[in-house]
Formats: sequence, C-alpha cells, structure tokens
Amino acid sequence: MDKSLFANFKNWFLKLKKSKKYWNSECDILFMNAEKEFKTLLKSNEKKIYLNIDKEVSSKKHDRAIMMKAIRLSKNKNADSKYIDLRFEEMWEEATENEFEPYIGTMMRHILNMSDQYERQKIKQKEEETIGGDSLFDKD
Repeated sequence: MDKSLFANFKNWFLKLKKSKKYWNSECDILFMNAEKEFKTLLKSNEKKIYLNIDKEVSSKKHDRAIMMKAIRLSKNKNADSKYIDLRFEEMWEEATENEFEPYIGTMMRHILNMSDQYERQKIKQKEEETIGGDSLFDKD
C-alpha cells in the first residue's frame, strides 16, 4: 500500500503541475524533499516494526488472535514464520493509517498552498501591468 500511496501522490502532483498556468519551482523542490523523507519514513518504520515483532516473539508474548490464525494458515508447520508475516501486515497497516497517509496529506496541503499563493501573486502582477496608463495601447 505504501508504494501505491506514493505513486498516487506523484500522479496527483503531476496533474496539479499541468493544470496550473503559473508554477512555482519551489513546489518541485518540496515534492522531491517529500519523496526522500517518505522513503526514510518507510525504512525507519519497517525497522521499528521488525524490532517490535522480535520483542514479542523473544518474550513469547504473542498476539493470541494472530497466533491462532498463523497456526491455522500454516497448518501447524512453522507457525512463528507465519505469525511474523501476519503481525507485520497488521502493524504496517497501522503505520500506513497513522503515519504515511497523514504525511502525504500534509505535503499535499503544503504544495497546494504554495502553488496557489504563487499563482495568485503572478495573476495580480499581470493585472497590475495591464491596468492604468497607456500600457493597453502600447501592446501592438
């Protein structure tokens, strides 16, 4: 889900960029920084999740519901491995909901605000150039 989440963010960014008449290059920089930070966030969360699962397995304090599901799915063969897979999926979904999606949403809001402010500023500058004086007659 995390890769598709960032892919959707990238597609949204490219569509936004094409839809704007005036584009601030700082938005591109913000997007590139978001990409780097998102990859770092993914790696650090993956490591945290594996460390938490390791603590659970080594202390033998398994999530009982997930352990029962792991035993059922593995047909009692290597249930610990299946437990790790199931627990990782569950914890990864939590991280997606609690960290990845809010991060992407925040970055989208920043990019939108920055591009809208820049576009308003450019439109205002164009209006100021064309309003008043004889500048309307000089455009031939």
